[in-house]
Amino acid sequence: MKDSLSSQDRHALIQWRLEKADNLMIVSRSLMDMEQYNSAMNRVYYAVFSAACALLLSHKIGPQTHNGVYQMLSLHFVREGKIDKVHLSHYSQILSARQKADYDDYVEYDQDTAELYYRYAQEIIEAFRNALL
Repeated sequence: MKDSLSSQDRHALIQWRLEKADNLMIVSRSLMDMEQYNSAMNRVYYAVFSAACALLLSHKIGPQTHNGVYQMLSLHFVREGKIDKVHLSHYSQILSARQKADYDDYVEYDQDTAELYYRYAQEIIEAFRNALL
């Protein structure tokens, strides 16, 4: 479906995904304020993921999986010097934290960790915005 999007529709979808990322960051902050750090980790990851999908779509790259998003970011943006590799490293850390928060038993993130990943996400999303076509 994404391959058949008109330029106008592609632009609208990119903007929608960026707005979704912004909204998910707001939700994450609210969850942190309620001391729901594991849930906040989930929302932080999906904010970054949504922004990553917007970036990839702006370059007409359409991965099918979460791992595919990571691989395409590495291949098309980090290796080409469009995005600093530290952002991809932080992306990986956020993904890992989200998976642990969602699936592992007895994992409870604290405020400091949630705040750190929230800051990472802000930086990553900004870097992705700057790399949009």
